[in-house]
Amino acid sequence: MGKLTIKDIAKQSGFSVSTVSNVINGKGKCSLETQKKIFSLMEEVGYKPNCAARTLASKKSNLIGILFPVEDEIFRKNNSYQKIVNSITSELSKKSYDLVIGNNTKELDILEWALKRDLEGIVIVGDLDPEKDLKKINIPIVFIDNYKNNLYGVNYINSDDTIGGFDATEILAKNNCKNIGFVGSEDIEVHSRRYLGYQSALIESSLGEERLYLDQPTYQGGLILGEMISKTDIDGLCIASDIMAFGIISSLLKNGKKIPEDIKIIGFDNIDSCRYTTPTLSSVDLNFSAKGIMAVQMIFEEIEGKTFLRNQSIDLNIVLRESTGNKN
Repeated sequence: MGKLTIKDIAKQSGFSVSTVSNVINGKGKCSLETQKKIFSLMEEVGYKPNCAARTLASKKSNLIGILFPVEDEIFRKNNSYQKIVNSITSELSKKSYDLVIGNNTKELDILEWALKRDLEGIVIVGDLDPEKDLKKINIPIVFIDNYKNNLYGVNYINSDDTIGGFDATEILAKNNCKNIGFVGSEDIEVHSRRYLGYQSALIESSLGEERLYLDQPTYQGGLILGEMISKTDIDGLCIASDIMAFGIISSLLKNGKKIPEDIKIIGFDNIDSCRYTTPTLSSVDLNFSAKGIMAVQMIFEEIEGKTFLRNQSIDLNIVLRESTGNKN
């Protein structure tokens, strides 16, 4: 079989040559799903675009990479990732730079990817597998919402997730909830931080025992936990992910529970769907757009020689809606 070309990828993927070209070069406004499909096919058939030709003249690629170490279902359904992508893309366009989304992070050799794409910086959103070696990557790296990968010489942008868990639980307590549960995933560090805040708020409000429910951070995981919670006396829930909250709400309603009359609920992420559920979902807004803007600023300060490494905390706020008894 001869060497694959961009036309072959277009034909096999069902997208136009221009769409494939835009995805490869980080240009245009292709959806995240389209980008992932094209990159998945490229990896499957072994197609590796040669980026050298367009970088030889300028000695730089004008490309910044971004990685999302999460399962496909979470990536597709959590539009907080799209908010980060949109804000980064907007900021990069002001500097005539483009964004490249890395695919299949679990199998990806990040160093090889960065070198082949001639990336000038990388943004990583979430917890990265500790086995991934970033020490040899000699370009600016910014982590967003990451507590596990404690690396020297890397910038970090987080929210105070512990305070978020505290504030959300305190709101439930002030709304007369006496038996407040916490829902999250034990595999996600930010969920653990939010749980610590939940614990502190229970103590502060002199509210009895903890009620902890753990499953995968998916809609299906929420459905399963909702079935369990519907059989308890819980009257308030602090849920570490909006996606899980949607599944829990569906199960609770199916089992005859009324929200917020029987159970008041606050989620995390404040994704767009919170405004359209029935009831609408109160949620902790983690200001993902601001995090994307800050990530670009950090990368370019380092590229431009303004070398200072820092941890940055972005303020969060709670948006109250019907699920806690508030009007939109």
